[in-house]
Amino acid sequence: MKITTFLIIVSMLAMGCSKPSYKKNEIIKSSEEVAEETPLNQKLSADQQIASAILSAPIETREEAMVYGYSESGEFIVLREGSNNFICIADDPQKDGFQVVSYHKSLEPIISTY
Repeated sequence: MKITTFLIIVSMLAMGCSKPSYKKNEIIKSSEEVAEETPLNQKLSADQQIASAILSAPIETREEAMVYGYSESGEFIVLREGSNNFICIADDPQKDGFQVVSYHKSLEPIISTY
């Protein structure tokens, strides 16, 4: 009996069906349905991009780190020149989720290929 229930659930997931909820008359949405309803990230000002991007850097390097981000038109630009060896990248408003990164300047040739 347990194997049959497991196989039914696996086949439902494989076909992309929503699985039933344990609450009466409620259907849990699939990840695709949720993704369609979730708006892209909001656009942040340059100051907000800088403030969020430097959070990924070590504390002692944040104030002097170079920061890349996005203009109003979505162009990838330098938001702030840096004076140390760290580079931070702000969140891309055109991508789902939130991601900021920082890395040492010596990794720039590798990171820029992505």
